[in-house]
Amino acid sequence: MTIAVSNDALGAWRAAWVGELLGGATVLTCPDPAAAVRSGKADAAVVSAENLCADLEPAAFCERGDVREALVAPSIGTLEHLPEGARVGTSTLLRAAQLAELRPDLQCVVLEGPLEDQLTALDEGKVVAVVAAYADLSRLGLTEAATEIFAPELVMPPIGQGGTVVLCRKDDIESCARVNEACDHFPTRRELICELQFRRLNPDPLTTACALASDRFLYLFMLQITPKGKAVRIRSSVPVGEAATLATLATRELSAAGQ
Repeated sequence: MTIAVSNDALGAWRAAWVGELLGGATVLTCPDPAAAVRSGKADAAVVSAENLCADLEPAAFCERGDVREALVAPSIGTLEHLPEGARVGTSTLLRAAQLAELRPDLQCVVLEGPLEDQLTALDEGKVVAVVAAYADLSRLGLTEAATEIFAPELVMPPIGQGGTVVLCRKDDIESCARVNEACDHFPTRRELICELQFRRLNPDPLTTACALASDRFLYLFMLQITPKGKAVRIRSSVPVGEAATLATLATRELSAAGQ
């Protein structure tokens, strides 16, 4: 089996992990793993959960990593101790909005590109700190770089954070079955499908949710940053047998809470 991954450090990590789960695979690195599957150059694409494609089958939701956000602020340490007016790099408007709520004095800079590029901006002094996914730091062997790890109730992660999904062509039944058997983690599948359904219902980039599955219930923790910068936080839950209804229920509850 040939698996396609992005040509960056996290892509290399995904290739090694999923390759091991599959018992071995040929790896194709490319800018667009999904396109490699569509063209037949690869049997599967290994991507972050944020990069699902409607025309490809999510054959496996791999076991999720840590969902928390982390601050990388060498020699400073915590958000509280960042100097007034400090430039802080983030990769999403959601992170920037939450930082603005916690520390309105900070200058939030949206950094594009893979995580290693964001950390390079930190090394070069373009920013004094970076907020990134703790799971991604861990996957790159950089857990010690995190100087503060935020509880989700303080800084909520983007939809799908920590998730890795393996995509196959819908008509490639053999590859779908092999990937599902080797890589799928059902509790993660339940959580991420709920979050992705919530995203379809709430496409605003300043609205997010994080799902948590237990043996009996599926919980969804939601955050919405209003146009005035107010943070609306609520929690919703259903029995696991009703998991397919949670995103819709939660959307109604969030709408009512924000009024």
